[in-house]
Amino acid sequence: MDSLQQKCTTKIKTSFIGAISQFEQSFGLLWGDDKPEGELTDNQRKWLKLWKSVRGRILSNGNNQIRTLEKELERYDVRYKGYNYQLPVRRKDV
Repeated sequence: MDSLQQKCTTKIKTSFIGAISQFEQSFGLLWGDDKPEGELTDNQRKWLKLWKSVRGRILSNGNNQIRTLEKELERYDVRYKGYNYQLPVRRKDV
């Protein structure tokens, strides 16, 4: 169960962190992501403030979803099936 929970948590985190990363790559120049904060224009500071707020809400929502999933998984008994190979046994008649 712990392994399943860890895998689910990782996949959810990858989804929302990846989405944040894509957004930063595409729109980061609006808030001067390539500049030190002291060199930002007033407009870039406004965008940065807005982005930090939105980013925080995305992270908070993603983490809430992870906690909800963890609680939901606790309600189940899960058994790992693993891999099952059955090899045929052939008798060699002598």
